[in-house]
Amino acid sequence: MGKSNLNDVERKAVIDELLRISKNGKLPRGAYAKVASGVERDPTTTSTIWKGYVAAVEAGVVGGEWKSRRKQHCGRKRKNRDELREKLARVPMEDRAVERRAAAAAGASRHLVRQAVREGMLKRRTVLIKPALTPENKLRRVEHALSFIDDRILEFESMHNGEEPPPRFWKSKRFIPKTMFLAALARPRYDPHRKQQWDDKLGVWSFTEKYEAQRSSKNRAKGAVCTRNIDTVDREVYREYLVTKVFPAIKAQWPRKDRHMLILVQQDNAKPQVEPWDPDVVKAGQEGGWNIRMLCQAPNSPDLNTLDLGVFNSMQTLQYYIPRKGIDALIASVNTAFSQLKSDTVNDIFLTLQACMLASLREEGGNVYKLPHLKKAKLRRAKCLPTSLRCSRELYESAVALLAASDRGSALLFGKK
Repeated sequence: MGKSNLNDVERKAVIDELLRISKNGKLPRGAYAKVASGVERDPTTTSTIWKGYVAAVEAGVVGGEWKSRRKQHCGRKRKNRDELREKLARVPMEDRAVERRAAAAAGASRHLVRQAVREGMLKRRTVLIKPALTPENKLRRVEHALSFIDDRILEFESMHNGEEPPPRFWKSKRFIPKTMFLAALARPRYDPHRKQQWDDKLGVWSFTEKYEAQRSSKNRAKGAVCTRNIDTVDREVYREYLVTKVFPAIKAQWPRKDRHMLILVQQDNAKPQVEPWDPDVVKAGQEGGWNIRMLCQAPNSPDLNTLDLGVFNSMQTLQYYIPRKGIDALIASVNTAFSQLKSDTVNDIFLTLQACMLASLREEGGNVYKLPHLKKAKLRRAKCLPTSLRCSRELYESAVALLAASDRGSALLFGKK
């Protein structure tokens, strides 16, 4: 069995010993054999190390060179990554969903494809299905985005107005009851009257009702007060929740310094939602000197809603830590997750909403864009996080011209068309 190669420390010891016994750079007769016997190697090994050292010194390398280059010149050659990239680029997209299938189609090993992913040369991408937009939908999206931009300074409004989330469905298997929730939140801000930061969470309400049990069972006694879901959440139920729960919560918690301002409550376009000019809703929004109005987001536009941009995901992450069995436990877990939602998280989502609006304007109302990343956590640590994003003059004027070309000169926030 052959002996192992000398490591760099042993090679340096060989050079030091040869330098010690040399005279004016010349080695005496038998020097190679003498030093080689000390490291139990052949004299040709020490001769090769010494000649490499002398050549490096003559070439001007300070201190010479004695380290082994075997690591650079031995072993299997590295596969060309550019060649792998070209092969994978020729593979149809539907065949690139699985590493094994992509490697077989490209004629490469699965290990090579996986190694390219680890090195960062290849990246995993997930294509999200987006709503198909009609030309009318795109114009409505442009109108919706422009309605939040101040045409004087070309910055988004601070969005301290509020947004009323649409009902939230809990999808589950068949025969498991579904509980629907209605939540309301606004953008966080400082309340000078209370001298504290307002946490922006107005409330979350479940579409449930109380009833008395008609007979005894293993779960409850007869006459016990139980909770059950409202089977059909129609426009009448939704209007009642707005008038009796959402609007009173806004009036009770809204910062005093902003009560004279217009408060917009945004909703999606689901069938139970009320029209912005509904008489009962308008009357309830104006009682007590308030000016609360409803606003529908653009159709087929979940990316223009803070809830779909991150609020639901954040709440669901918190809620999974809470055991829940039954409707009452489910309601309690949702309420706890809603109360634990951080104000910084909500504020970041509102900034992401503004970035999505800018991206939609660049696409002339389209939704084919990547979700913008603003590095908000880094900006917050540096105390440079903006309150509102800025829109360029060219982008703003091009969006206005697009609406003017379609005889839509202004964004109609309220009223029938």
